[in-house]
Amino acid sequence: MINPKNRIYKAFKAVLDGIVYDGNTLDVVSFLGKGTTPLYIQMGNITTVEEGCIDLFGNECTIDIQIISQPFGNYTSPKAAEDVSDIVINRLQATTTGVIPIDDMHMVYLTLENGFTDSGLTPSERSYRVINQYRFLLLEIPIEGDWILQTGFWDDLGVWKDSSVWKD
Repeated sequence: MINPKNRIYKAFKAVLDGIVYDGNTLDVVSFLGKGTTPLYIQMGNITTVEEGCIDLFGNECTIDIQIISQPFGNYTSPKAAEDVSDIVINRLQATTTGVIPIDDMHMVYLTLENGFTDSGLTPSERSYRVINQYRFLLLEIPIEGDWILQTGFWDDLGVWKDSSVWKD
């Protein structure tokens, strides 16, 4: 089974790159670094649960996408983060019909499972964030080396049932 976390991050980043709000292109980051704009999109936790059997390898996954409005030294309004959240939701919904492309994986579905807001952890913190959690299922696309996935010539005892060419 492939570890899909890095591929998931790259695929979602590719879909979310280029979002413009109020004339500014927003940063899409995995963590807050130097030079990050006061309004940005942060890719949060990615969780994967492997689902596998003899003819299927997949992962049920979640990803947190946070829209953070954090004007340095100024108070913020939730409007900007909420507006960008709507843009992100619409962009991901539009993508589900074509499914987000991930190398060697097939995305079966993508749903917005949970969404909530957080207006700062302490009274001195002047940030506002919208957190949307998405759930999706990825199936591994068999490649030539995955001969079990392509042939299915094994019985339940693991005995080769056929005289087909062994692929390895």
